[in-house]
Amino acid sequence: MEDITKLVGVFVSLFAIYKVVIDLVLAHSSKRRDEYAFTKQYISDLHTNEEHRYTLEKGFFAITGKLYSIEEIKLLLSQSTPSSSISQRGTIGNFVTFSEESQKYSWKKKYDKDIVRKYASTWFLICYIVTASLALIPIYIQGISILSDLSVVTFVISLFVVAVSSLVQHSNFDTAKKFMENIKYDNT
Repeated sequence: MEDITKLVGVFVSLFAIYKVVIDLVLAHSSKRRDEYAFTKQYISDLHTNEEHRYTLEKGFFAITGKLYSIEEIKLLLSQSTPSSSISQRGTIGNFVTFSEESQKYSWKKKYDKDIVRKYASTWFLICYIVTASLALIPIYIQGISILSDLSVVTFVISLFVVAVSSLVQHSNFDTAKKFMENIKYDNT
C-alpha cells in the first residue's frame, strides 16, 4: 500500500511539473505574440506620423527599455539588423552620441580621437588585469584566512568592482566600435 502511495505521489508530482512547464512555455509564447503585435502597431504608428512624438518615444521605451529621439529610433529601425543595432546601442552610451541635426552618430569627447580609439580597448583590458591581480595578491600571500580582516575584504572587493567595471567597459567599447563600423545612413 505504501508503494502505491509513493507511486501516485510521483505521478502527481510529474503531472504538476509538466503543467507548470507547459504554462510557462505557453505564457512565454503568448508574450512574444503580444510583443509582436505591439511592435507591428508601433512601427505602423511611427511611419504614419499621426502619433505624438512623446507617445512614440514611450512606445519605443516599452519595447526596449531605452528612451531615444524619434529620429534616432527611425535610424536604428532602418538598419539591416534593427534588433542587433538596438541591442548594441543600449550598451554603448558612454562612447557614442546621436546628433539631432546631422542625424548621425559620433564618438563622444576623448573617443573622437583615432589614437584613443586605437588603444582604449587595450587600456580597459590592462586595467582589468592589474586591478584583478592586485585584488588577489593578499589572498595569494596570506591565504584565504586573510579575508577575516575587514579592511582587506574592503580592499579586495573595491578592486574587484573596478576590475569588473573595466571588463564591462572593454566589452562595451568593442561593441561601440562594431556599431560605428556597421551603422548605415540614408544618403537621400
